[in-house]
Amino acid sequence: MRIGASLGTGEHPIPPAELLWKAVVSRAVRDYFDGRHRLTVEERKEAGAYIENDSDFVHVCHLASLDPASIRKRFASVAYGEVFRLARSSLDATVSFIMGTMSESEFNQRIRRQENGKKQRRDRGPVEA
Repeated sequence: MRIGASLGTGEHPIPPAELLWKAVVSRAVRDYFDGRHRLTVEERKEAGAYIENDSDFVHVCHLASLDPASIRKRFASVAYGEVFRLARSSLDATVSFIMGTMSESEFNQRIRRQENGKKQRRDRGPVEA
């Protein structure tokens, strides 16, 4: 039996070891952005340093059939500035974008939609009886 995942429009089996290493990269991204996860500030900094500077990260990306330069570029575009707060509010979209399974334009639409939805909820006044 072969374990695989569906990619795109057709079935493209992904070897189990590759899925494992993709999960390692995804976990590092989640650890950095997830504000609800019970990690310390130091642990979050370590996750960011691992993605940005660690040579082991490059090796793990190759095992996951991911381009480490692309992952790092996407990570840097989201990890700093105003986008960081929005990225934390839509963690699944952030991980998908950084891992390369979501385009930048789709990512921007998703996080902006998420932000607009939150603003609308906050602007609602009390319900009067």
